[in-house]
Amino acid sequence: MLVAVVILAVPAADVPAPIVVPAAADGTPTRTADPWQFHGDGQLEIDRGQAVMTYRRGLVARFGQRLIMADAARIARGAENAVALWVSGRVLYVQPGIRIEADRLGLRSFGLVPTAGEAWQVDARFSAAGGRTVRATAAHARFEADRITLSQVHLDFGHGGLVGLDAPTVVIHLRDPKDTERIGVPWRPVKDDPLHQRLNGIEAYSATTTVAGLPVLWLPWLYRDFRYDWPWTRYELGSSRRQGWFARMWLGSDLPEIFGWRPRIELRGDQHTASGSAFGAYLRWVNPALGRGEATWYEMPREHVLGGSGGKDGLATRRARVVDVEQRLRLPGIGVEGSDLGAGALAARWTALPNADPTQPGDDGAGRPPDERFRADYLRRDLDQRPLARRSLAAAWGLPWIEAAADTQRNPNDFSTGTERWWGGEIAIPRTAVGPLYLDGHGWAEALRRPTVDTQATRIAAEAALGFVHWFDGLGLDARGGVRSLSYFNGQIAAQSQRHAEERHLGFLDAGARLRLENTYVTDDGRPPVVHALTPRVGFELDGDGIGLTLPTYGFGDARDVLTEDQRWLVTGLGTTVARSWTAFRADVTARWGWRSRERTYFDDDGQQQRSRTPLADVTLSAEGRPWSDAGLGCQGVWDARPGRWRTLDVWSWWAAHERLTLNYGASLLGRLPNSGADRRWEHRPGATFKAERYRFSAGTTLRPGGRPVDSWRIGLVRTMVDGDLLLSTEYLYGPGGGLVDRRFGIRFTLGGNHGSSESEEGLPSEHVWAVR
Repeated sequence: MLVAVVILAVPAADVPAPIVVPAAADGTPTRTADPWQFHGDGQLEIDRGQAVMTYRRGLVARFGQRLIMADAARIARGAENAVALWVSGRVLYVQPGIRIEADRLGLRSFGLVPTAGEAWQVDARFSAAGGRTVRATAAHARFEADRITLSQVHLDFGHGGLVGLDAPTVVIHLRDPKDTERIGVPWRPVKDDPLHQRLNGIEAYSATTTVAGLPVLWLPWLYRDFRYDWPWTRYELGSSRRQGWFARMWLGSDLPEIFGWRPRIELRGDQHTASGSAFGAYLRWVNPALGRGEATWYEMPREHVLGGSGGKDGLATRRARVVDVEQRLRLPGIGVEGSDLGAGALAARWTALPNADPTQPGDDGAGRPPDERFRADYLRRDLDQRPLARRSLAAAWGLPWIEAAADTQRNPNDFSTGTERWWGGEIAIPRTAVGPLYLDGHGWAEALRRPTVDTQATRIAAEAALGFVHWFDGLGLDARGGVRSLSYFNGQIAAQSQRHAEERHLGFLDAGARLRLENTYVTDDGRPPVVHALTPRVGFELDGDGIGLTLPTYGFGDARDVLTEDQRWLVTGLGTTVARSWTAFRADVTARWGWRSRERTYFDDDGQQQRSRTPLADVTLSAEGRPWSDAGLGCQGVWDARPGRWRTLDVWSWWAAHERLTLNYGASLLGRLPNSGADRRWEHRPGATFKAERYRFSAGTTLRPGGRPVDSWRIGLVRTMVDGDLLLSTEYLYGPGGGLVDRRFGIRFTLGGNHGSSESEEGLPSEHVWAVR
């Protein structure tokens, strides 16, 4: 027996009762929920404001010229005559010229023609040139008013499936019969049958021809995929103060899949009138199940480094190269007889950077750590995405009740000042319930080294805790307490050996109580209600006195190198949210108060110990909201009450002043200016973006205290085209002293890739009845 359920998912007061019309000639009743009509032997029930239709022998739904047969369905009606239908089971979807069988299907409409929809695990049949029926299997289908887009497609041309076509995308263009005489669009129906008049063309993108399942023709360089990220080229012309006039070219493409890995390659060649020529390559590979990796290589055989007061003096000619290779590999989980033995991951990275920039003629930069100037000038996008250069190898494995990791990390060259981890290992216990309590903890053992100052040690840092969280209706109680420890072995500071191992341990306790207060405000104007939630909390944090030896200062510079002890804080907090339709506001404030006199002491900028007049230590603030649907703002910062100033503070906002104009503003509070008595001042970052049909204009500037009134400004204009985009840009950068650091002018043209669509510039469908690209 086939059962179908149709649910009108609207409030009870708004449910329109389905119309029951007289039975048809065959006795089959019909129910309508315009514009859909449902046929079958069904009955109507009302349950908690939902209209439920049950059909004993399956469901038949009609929508204009479209027909759907399925086992189960759900329908929802929205505003402005919007109707959405979801069906599942054995789904058959038929419209003129198209027949689709799928596991699941959903359609949405605002009238008599569906405007959007999706289907999964699709088996489709449609007509091609000459009236031949083509069969396609696809993982996914997307329905639009004028096309059906299939993804991960295999096309079968008959002949027992001997010859076929594999493509990541196939687009079936549709057009109503009344539009067949549209001016400027060549169209001749294949037959006088109206079923064929609905098909206006079939396009397969970046396809591979197969014979007996084997690929025999793959020519992506001869046909571009305008929808996704297949072969593309990019050209950039411009000038820079340090590089001179330059011309750059990129060429990139995806490569055929190899054993489940999807590789991609990009080649690059540059010519600079001042600094010289360069070339490079970028390779990326991805496996959905295992992981991903990438490799960057960029080289200038003879870079002319310019410097001096005017930035025009030739300091050196050198060979400069960047190599950055990384692999992240996921290890699939292992199960034995139903047990879960966890899953793991491997990660490796190796980086090489040019030496430090020379400071005077004849200097080659040797003996100093490399700076980021080279990557900032030539690989600016790469610098934003990969800010830390290192050489490392790591492995991790996780179980539901324990996690383990091991790694090693080295500096990119021998003169880097960062801390190296020659080897390290971590054991962590995720929060695990033990009756009404939970247990968690972690421990790190690592061999650390600061080679430039001849300091090293083996460090062990550990924490074990027991806690609980429980809500009694609107009252929540939480507590967590345990032990922290820090130990150093085989230590050496500035080449002086530490004769004995140093260990120190202390206990800690955090506890508090909070309330959950929520209220809903309903207005009489018919607008959505306002929901307000308030969560106050009061608690305390205690760090006990350390037991053990006094620890020396190694200066490894991470959070595990500090053991905070003998601290007592009263903690108060308040969280609030206000939501109404598209408007929302959220804020969280946490304040710490010192219990004793020692919590009031602090060190000022000159290193002198001072005493605060108030027990309030600091306040942490985070807030963001949307007062209107087209505007947003937020801030976050820490107020240090003992010296009475902000430790950090950032604010930001944006406003869509018009559907084509967006204004944005950001600001950060900076520290006191060096070598001056000036107090802290703001850095301002205003900007704007204007969007037209095919143009986008953006502008921004940075205003810092001291130096010039304007420290940087940038302007860019983008023209979007069918097969790429054109960018015009200029940027000026000034240093803290007001001197010009760099000025850049550029024009960039990108061809191919995902910058356009398959349609012509007038927005009309392709004129080809069958096309392969």
